[in-house]
Amino acid sequence: MSKKMFLMNITSTRIFASVSTIILAGILAIVIGCSYSANTSLSPSWQLYYAAQANDNQWSFTTARSLYAQARTAFTTEGNPTMADQCRNAIQRIALYEQTYPYTEAQLRPLLAAKFSTVPVSRIDGWFTNGSSLEHITIDGVARYLSDPPITDNIKYRNLDLFHAAGLDDKNFVEWLMTNYVNQPRPGPFDVYTNPKTFNAVGTLAVPRAKFPAEGTLRIWIPLPIVTGPQQSVAITSINPVAYLKVPPGGEDIGLAYMEIPLAELTTDLNIVVKFTFTHYEQHFTIDPAMVGSYDPNDGDYIRYTRSYGNETITPEIRETALSVVGGETNPYRAAKKLYDYVIANITYSLPPATLWPYGTPASIYVHTNRIGDCGCQSMYFTALCRSIGIPARTTGGKQMMNQGQYSDHFWAEFYLPNYGWVPVDTSIGQLEFYATGLSDDERKSFRDYFFGNQDNLRLIFQKDVDIPVFPPLKGGILYIPGAIQNPDGTCDTMDEDTFLGKLFLELDYRLTPPQSYWRLVEGP
Repeated sequence: MSKKMFLMNITSTRIFASVSTIILAGILAIVIGCSYSANTSLSPSWQLYYAAQANDNQWSFTTARSLYAQARTAFTTEGNPTMADQCRNAIQRIALYEQTYPYTEAQLRPLLAAKFSTVPVSRIDGWFTNGSSLEHITIDGVARYLSDPPITDNIKYRNLDLFHAAGLDDKNFVEWLMTNYVNQPRPGPFDVYTNPKTFNAVGTLAVPRAKFPAEGTLRIWIPLPIVTGPQQSVAITSINPVAYLKVPPGGEDIGLAYMEIPLAELTTDLNIVVKFTFTHYEQHFTIDPAMVGSYDPNDGDYIRYTRSYGNETITPEIRETALSVVGGETNPYRAAKKLYDYVIANITYSLPPATLWPYGTPASIYVHTNRIGDCGCQSMYFTALCRSIGIPARTTGGKQMMNQGQYSDHFWAEFYLPNYGWVPVDTSIGQLEFYATGLSDDERKSFRDYFFGNQDNLRLIFQKDVDIPVFPPLKGGILYIPGAIQNPDGTCDTMDEDTFLGKLFLELDYRLTPPQSYWRLVEGP
């Protein structure tokens, strides 16, 4: 699937990345009350900081940005680099939101009129009056709308007539998958992993020297494949320049290579090349519900994969929905199938937010509230639904190469069944039948059902679950999408707030090069 993870958020709830800062702010707020700025017991730097937070929480970003900048200077003068970094992080987060929502209504209307020239003005008016049709937030008292892409893409995904009117049709893609996977004979019940494919991969990170400050340390985390059930024979063949490598490639739950580049020594453009090989298998689970074992609620993995955390947060409303969907079903296999069918039927595909946890709302809550989401958000919602009723689940991801050799970022879910293992689930691929014309009802059903318990061998796994912390841990700055390292991500200790987005923040993610050119994947012999 060529659909990518873009920047969206239609909720005004935010969860700050630094829990310690929240606690400290709450304690000080109790002590000093609402008139903290006039409290002479606080230093000027702290008064500025909490005045900035107050405006930040009200989405008064222009004032907040100015106050954070003043507080940062004051903290630096006082010799408090930790709080100076907190101010910089806040300014960078504000910049992320501003970059994500650049349009006023007056600016967006001409763009929509041009992109949808055959759509009546009255219908476009309806998109603005229906709050869930066009993603927006209020910044400085003005409604600001999502960038393009993805805002016009989402209009097409949510309106099939406009999707097809634009000449888009997933029929060829679906038929290719059906011919090569869905309609192929299934192996025997004990042949879970079959038809391995071996890939040789090259990743190239190239950034002009002018994008970086003269001095400072650039810290970069580069995703790499891990060994897991369907993915084996992983070998990192080279990482260059090796002098930048500070932590050897590795990790059981997320694969990363960590580099530090002393910018004072970087006299040419930055060029990092990573090469590796891996083998990926098809998966085919033939489940007998009567043979599913019992969970051990005291097992460490059971506790880990049924917890409420990060993008897979569980709320009472999510648990109530899960219980309503499964009804009286107690078999975890049958219950998970009901949840899979529910997500496919009720959650509309939509390009999702990068401003979720830890910058905003957890993905599971976002999807539950708005009934929209892409591969990652849908998988995180499915995971939260499963976990809420005691079925261990996780959101796995990296890349997929299903679109006839092309690749793109992708996430899917897995749930655990005793006596069987981790069973794959891919709701967004299952939904492709909605965007394909000319399929019979039987073809649509067989296509949907295949991606519950079966999976192709055209995958590259970087992480077993979302929200796994990077290693070594982040010590300042913020990462682009910290819960999903599918592309290189990084931070720099001397990157100032005014140039952060243009120089680094987006340069190290999918906007570094055309989306199809970062990883070059070639099937091996």
